[in-house]
Amino acid sequence: MKSLSVKLGTILIGLIIFGCAHERQAEWKMLCEYDEGIMLYAADKVTACSRDTVRVWTRLRYNSAFVSKMVKKYGHEFLGAAYSEQLIDVNCAEHKIMLLDNYMFSNKSELLMHTPPKAEWIFTPPESPMEYLYKEVCPLPEFRDGIEH
Repeated sequence: MKSLSVKLGTILIGLIIFGCAHERQAEWKMLCEYDEGIMLYAADKVTACSRDTVRVWTRLRYNSAFVSKMVKKYGHEFLGAAYSEQLIDVNCAEHKIMLLDNYMFSNKSELLMHTPPKAEWIFTPPESPMEYLYKEVCPLPEFRDGIEH
Protein backbone atom coordinates (compact mmCIF):
# COMPACT_ATOMS: atom_id res chain seq x y z
CA MET A 1 0.00 0.00 0.00
CA LYS A 2 2.82 2.36 0.91
CA SER A 3 4.55 1.61 -2.40
CA LEU A 4 1.39 2.53 -4.32
CA SER A 5 1.14 5.83 -2.44
CA VAL A 6 4.76 6.66 -3.27
CA LYS A 7 4.20 5.86 -6.96
CA LEU A 8 1.03 7.94 -7.13
CA GLY A 9 2.77 10.81 -5.32
CA THR A 10 5.68 10.66 -7.78
CA ILE A 11 3.29 10.66 -10.74
CA LEU A 12 1.38 13.62 -9.32
CA ILE A 13 4.57 15.62 -8.76
CA GLY A 14 5.69 14.79 -12.30
CA LEU A 15 2.38 15.98 -13.74
CA ILE A 16 2.58 19.22 -11.77
CA ILE A 17 6.15 19.88 -12.97
CA PHE A 18 5.16 19.05 -16.56
CA GLY A 19 2.13 21.33 -16.30
CA CYS A 20 4.22 24.21 -14.98
CA ALA A 21 6.88 23.72 -17.64
CA HIS A 22 4.21 23.54 -20.33
CA GLU A 23 2.58 26.74 -19.05
CA ARG A 24 5.86 28.63 -19.43
CA GLN A 25 6.04 27.71 -23.12
CA ALA A 26 3.41 30.29 -23.93
CA GLU A 27 3.60 32.62 -26.90
CA TRP A 28 4.59 35.84 -25.09
CA LYS A 29 3.60 38.97 -27.00
CA MET A 30 4.90 42.42 -26.03
CA LEU A 31 2.35 44.93 -24.74
CA CYS A 32 4.47 47.89 -23.71
CA GLU A 33 7.64 49.13 -22.07
CA TYR A 34 7.41 51.30 -18.95
CA ASP A 35 9.27 52.32 -15.78
CA GLU A 36 9.57 48.80 -14.31
CA GLY A 37 10.41 46.94 -17.51
CA ILE A 38 8.66 45.25 -20.42
CA MET A 39 5.10 43.91 -20.10
CA LEU A 40 4.10 40.87 -22.15
CA TYR A 41 1.06 38.60 -22.23
CA ALA A 42 0.50 34.96 -23.19
CA ALA A 43 -1.35 35.57 -26.45
CA ASP A 44 -2.14 31.90 -27.02
CA LYS A 45 -3.45 31.34 -23.48
CA VAL A 46 -6.22 33.99 -23.34
CA THR A 47 -9.44 32.26 -22.27
CA ALA A 48 -13.02 33.45 -21.98
CA CYS A 49 -14.37 32.99 -18.44
CA SER A 50 -17.77 34.47 -19.22
CA ARG A 51 -19.41 36.67 -21.82
CA ASP A 52 -17.51 39.77 -20.66
CA THR A 53 -14.47 38.38 -18.83
CA VAL A 54 -11.21 36.94 -20.15
CA ARG A 55 -8.36 35.36 -18.18
CA VAL A 56 -4.77 35.94 -19.22
CA TRP A 57 -1.21 35.46 -17.94
CA THR A 58 1.05 38.51 -18.05
CA ARG A 59 4.80 38.70 -17.61
CA LEU A 60 6.83 41.70 -16.50
CA ARG A 61 10.52 41.51 -17.41
CA TYR A 62 12.23 43.80 -14.92
CA ASN A 63 14.79 46.36 -15.99
CA SER A 64 17.96 46.84 -13.92
CA ALA A 65 16.76 50.13 -12.37
CA PHE A 66 13.62 48.43 -11.02
CA VAL A 67 15.63 45.49 -9.63
CA SER A 68 17.92 47.99 -7.84
CA LYS A 69 14.88 49.67 -6.27
CA MET A 70 13.54 46.30 -5.10
CA VAL A 71 16.91 45.34 -3.59
CA LYS A 72 17.09 48.64 -1.69
CA LYS A 73 13.51 48.30 -0.45
CA TYR A 74 13.26 44.53 0.25
CA GLY A 75 16.82 43.19 0.56
CA HIS A 76 19.52 41.35 -1.36
CA GLU A 77 17.42 38.22 -1.96
CA PHE A 78 15.87 40.18 -4.85
CA LEU A 79 19.22 40.84 -6.51
CA GLY A 80 18.59 38.01 -9.00
CA ALA A 81 14.97 38.98 -9.72
CA ALA A 82 14.27 38.85 -13.45
CA TYR A 83 10.52 38.75 -14.05
CA SER A 84 7.10 38.19 -12.55
CA GLU A 85 4.03 36.43 -13.91
CA GLN A 86 0.48 37.41 -13.01
CA LEU A 87 -2.81 35.67 -13.69
CA ILE A 88 -5.39 38.37 -14.39
CA ASP A 89 -9.09 38.46 -15.13
CA VAL A 90 -10.15 41.34 -17.39
CA ASN A 91 -13.79 42.42 -17.31
CA CYS A 92 -14.20 43.87 -20.78
CA ALA A 93 -17.70 45.25 -20.19
CA GLU A 94 -16.84 47.15 -16.99
CA HIS A 95 -13.24 48.04 -17.88
CA LYS A 96 -11.92 46.36 -14.70
CA ILE A 97 -9.16 43.92 -13.80
CA MET A 98 -8.64 41.44 -10.98
CA LEU A 99 -5.25 40.01 -10.01
CA LEU A 100 -5.70 36.29 -9.30
CA ASP A 101 -2.08 35.22 -8.76
CA ASN A 102 1.39 36.74 -8.73
CA TYR A 103 4.80 34.98 -8.90
CA MET A 104 8.31 36.46 -8.97
CA PHE A 105 11.16 34.51 -10.59
CA SER A 106 14.96 34.77 -10.67
CA ASN A 107 17.06 34.96 -13.81
CA LYS A 108 17.38 31.14 -13.43
CA SER A 109 13.55 30.82 -13.42
CA GLU A 110 13.55 29.90 -9.72
CA LEU A 111 10.53 31.03 -7.72
CA LEU A 112 11.56 33.91 -5.44
CA MET A 113 8.17 34.93 -4.11
CA HIS A 114 4.47 34.19 -4.40
CA THR A 115 2.15 37.02 -3.44
CA PRO A 116 -1.44 36.01 -2.75
CA PRO A 117 -3.67 38.70 -4.23
CA LYS A 118 -6.65 40.42 -2.65
CA ALA A 119 -8.82 39.24 -5.55
CA GLU A 120 -10.89 42.37 -5.94
CA TRP A 121 -11.96 44.20 -9.09
CA ILE A 122 -10.25 47.52 -9.79
CA PHE A 123 -10.75 49.94 -12.67
CA THR A 124 -8.14 49.79 -15.40
CA PRO A 125 -5.93 52.88 -14.96
CA PRO A 126 -5.79 54.97 -18.16
CA GLU A 127 -2.53 54.85 -20.15
CA SER A 128 -1.22 52.02 -17.95
CA PRO A 129 0.09 48.58 -18.96
CA MET A 130 -3.28 47.18 -17.84
CA GLU A 131 -5.04 49.56 -20.25
CA TYR A 132 -2.87 48.19 -23.07
CA LEU A 133 -3.76 44.66 -21.95
CA TYR A 134 -7.47 45.55 -21.94
CA LYS A 135 -7.24 46.90 -25.50
CA GLU A 136 -5.37 43.80 -26.66
CA VAL A 137 -7.47 41.00 -25.14
CA CYS A 138 -10.99 42.44 -25.10
CA PRO A 139 -12.87 41.86 -28.33
CA LEU A 140 -14.94 44.65 -29.84
CA PRO A 141 -18.53 44.87 -28.52
CA GLU A 142 -20.03 43.72 -31.81
CA PHE A 143 -18.11 40.43 -31.49
CA ARG A 144 -19.09 39.91 -27.82
CA ASP A 145 -22.79 40.31 -28.69
CA GLY A 146 -22.70 37.13 -30.76
CA ILE A 147 -21.32 34.93 -27.95
CA GLU A 148 -23.82 32.56 -26.36
CA HIS A 149 -23.41 31.36 -22.77
